[in-house]
Amino acid sequence: MGTLRHDCWNLMSCYVQQYLPAGDSPVLDIEKIVHSTMRALAVSRRRRRRSFLPPSPIELLVFTEEGRQLNLIGYQRKGGDFFVELHYRETELRALHTHDGHRNPDPPKTPVKGCHMHFPSTKFPLLYRRSSYAYEISCPDFYEATDSVQFFCTELDIIVDAMQLYL
Repeated sequence: MGTLRHDCWNLMSCYVQQYLPAGDSPVLDIEKIVHSTMRALAVSRRRRRRSFLPPSPIELLVFTEEGRQLNLIGYQRKGGDFFVELHYRETELRALHTHDGHRNPDPPKTPVKGCHMHFPSTKFPLLYRRSSYAYEISCPDFYEATDSVQFFCTELDIIVDAMQLYL
């Protein structure tokens, strides 16, 4: 699956095993993808259908050093919360959420305050279950979906060659 950036395993935001209870573990194939060198090579434009409708999501194509194509989607919900997701085919690899009130699935349903990064585990994959693990992350205030996407890319060391700002 390519090289794994071992320098990242000791960082709090990268080493997800520390957030899991005994009996659960990270999905190693997913961790190898997330910790490989990734580069965003294409940015699609957001389009407004009508001026009173919210803009469509920001979408980036992200390529790994092994040649895998990932999809990154960033958007803002009506309540003002931001969501950024990284997918490989039908598998969600990571998801950044800015809402309050997330509770990890392990007993006693540990709360996570504010901005948090979701990740899959062997017992709780991100896409197919309602509950998943997340760890708290210190996020700046986001004013646009573009800000949250740029932050997400920085957190996961995704190299963005250029990101066009949207009007």
